[in-house]
Amino acid sequence: MENVFLTVFNMSLTASYIFLVVLLVRLLLKRAPRRFSYYLWGVMLFRLVCPFSFGSVLSLLPSARPVVPADIAYQAQPQIHTGIRVLDSAVNASLPAATPTVSMNPMQVVLASAAVVWMIGVAGMLLYGVISIWMLKCRILGASPLRDNLYELEGLETPFVFGLFRPKIYLPAGLTEEEQRYVLLHEGAHLRRGDHLIKMLAFLVLCVHWFNPCCWAAFFLMGNDMELSCDECVLEKLDGEGRKAYASCLLAFATGRRILNGSPLAFGEGGAAQRIKNALKYRKPAVWAVGLAIVALLLAGFGLAADPIYRSEMMEWAQTLRADEVEQIELFVYPGIEEQQYRLFTEEEIPEVVQLLNSSSGRYTGVVEEIEGETKTFYLRMKNGEHHTVSNIGNIYLNIDGDYYLAAYEWLSGWTYTGNRALPEEYAQMAPSAPMQKLMDSVQYDQDNETFSFTVPENLEEGTKLSIHVGGRLLTEDGQGMSWHAFEEESESGNWEPGKTYQTPIDGNALDTLVFDAAILSDSGEVLSKDTLQFGGNGSAGTGGISSSNPAADEQILPTSLGYTPVELPGGDTIDVHLIMTEGRKWNSNDPDFMYGGYFQDGDNYVGRFVLQSVRNGTPISQIPVDLSADEDICFYGPVALQVADCNGDGNPDFTLGSWLWSGGNSYNIYSVNKDGILSQIGQIERHDSRESSVLLEQPAEGEIAAKIWNQATGEEETVRYGWDGAYFSKKE
Repeated sequence: MENVFLTVFNMSLTASYIFLVVLLVRLLLKRAPRRFSYYLWGVMLFRLVCPFSFGSVLSLLPSARPVVPADIAYQAQPQIHTGIRVLDSAVNASLPAATPTVSMNPMQVVLASAAVVWMIGVAGMLLYGVISIWMLKCRILGASPLRDNLYELEGLETPFVFGLFRPKIYLPAGLTEEEQRYVLLHEGAHLRRGDHLIKMLAFLVLCVHWFNPCCWAAFFLMGNDMELSCDECVLEKLDGEGRKAYASCLLAFATGRRILNGSPLAFGEGGAAQRIKNALKYRKPAVWAVGLAIVALLLAGFGLAADPIYRSEMMEWAQTLRADEVEQIELFVYPGIEEQQYRLFTEEEIPEVVQLLNSSSGRYTGVVEEIEGETKTFYLRMKNGEHHTVSNIGNIYLNIDGDYYLAAYEWLSGWTYTGNRALPEEYAQMAPSAPMQKLMDSVQYDQDNETFSFTVPENLEEGTKLSIHVGGRLLTEDGQGMSWHAFEEESESGNWEPGKTYQTPIDGNALDTLVFDAAILSDSGEVLSKDTLQFGGNGSAGTGGISSSNPAADEQILPTSLGYTPVELPGGDTIDVHLIMTEGRKWNSNDPDFMYGGYFQDGDNYVGRFVLQSVRNGTPISQIPVDLSADEDICFYGPVALQVADCNGDGNPDFTLGSWLWSGGNSYNIYSVNKDGILSQIGQIERHDSRESSVLLEQPAEGEIAAKIWNQATGEEETVRYGWDGAYFSKKE
């Protein structure tokens, strides 16, 4: 529900910007026929209803990226992106940061609460609409039919249209023949244009976006433009005397009321004075004025309906870079092996690196998930004095001077350059790990004096910030536990004074657990470096050991992405399928407590629970758990690229995903993605002789796939076939 609410909220924010532009265009079209202003509201209605659009360089919108990112609840420091720097800074400073020591981030609580309130509001608005329609229907039960769809009702003050598929016109009793004629002209214009359907749709959209004051204002203004444009449809058929008579009819029916019941009332909706003035001043518009209005409507409508295409100057720079423009290129590898973290390329090697950067490509993204993998960064010094950085982040993201792109895994994994020596001293002090190491080295728990202290490093790199949380658990006199936190003001604001030593008293006899969490974040909230210290005790003795765990080895900020794979759907649309770790930890073969055996292998071992998630333009579509065996953790080895093929011949993309079973190979699930991007499991392979996370299986016949296993008894490789029964792949005997 939170994802749906975020989608609606972002659509509503976009529509608010469109509302302001529509108001401006309405002023420019003030002397044009009101039908153009009425039509213009259709663009806002489109953006409020449809979560997707098309891209164009002619877009009038400031940005295509969502204002509130889909992963805001899980960001270490939540960030919104309105495109207005002052507003972003003010709002982002007030958003609560993630709290590693609790089970749910504050933003998760805020988002869940907001989603519940939104749903209550939607239900309340719909209930109000249903009750209003029911009350109106009860009121018209005694109406007398006149002819066709025309009815008359005693005591009715205002003519109106009621009904969706067989709409009827209801008139007050006792109208003169002339008044009936004008009413029918007006209501007939409403019915021909389908205004009764449009207003019902507008009310339903208002129910969904009830929290947005711009939507309320747009609903009323659209209703006003609807009535004025409908009046003009009648007025253009009348002469001067007829227009005066029509204005008199409007005056007679004016009641100054507004009724929000989903049924557009012909007269009596308020604004009578404006409608009367418009009727008396009406002149048939000149052809040139209509032409200009049409052009303005088309340009504004197209510009507001389209999303802007992000034209990245940085991507163009990388693609057109020339070797003769470069003076020096350095390579930084982080974290990496200490003796292989740095490389200075020779003059002969520079063209080869430039050629690699010329192949840069990818889809710009404003939402960046935390990646635990290795980062390789080229630092370029140009002959004109400029400096540029190009980074490969975990074979998932390409970063060019701060712009992030979802790039092809095959290309990023081809960055085979490695360092050939340790970081020079001047660079070692700039690495994210350097200030983090100093901070962790300064942490002290003095059991004798019952104090806890640490010193904030002074050399944080520009564009980074420090996040620290100190908390734990104390034992009370009755033996029960209570949570405890220190430096809460600084933790919430992030205002840690460089070089200052922070100290807090601790009751050693009551100490059960003390946790010190620290992270260095980029301005966008990306975790650059993180570490944790934990002190434990038995309460009464106030003693305990100290342990340090680097999240590069175990502690995860969950959920954690293990990569994504672009998947093309049958209709030509492309989505991304993400593998996400929701529970567990990462073991590295360099960890002190690492033990070989089982599914563990050299390098990174992500062990825990996982889900697959399909995502379109940053918005999750569906999610499915990865279950390979009951109640057992699964292990993957770093970023996973899915191998996609049509296994069952139904035209939908399929892929395998598996993990270590035993020395004989992996166990694999088979998944499919339908035309709407919905994931489903369509089979399971008991064993296949491979250690890759995703493989392309042989297809010996239509509707069949084959797994290879090694039969230790016979010493030969065997083929096991699985057949498609229309719903699932099952093993063939």
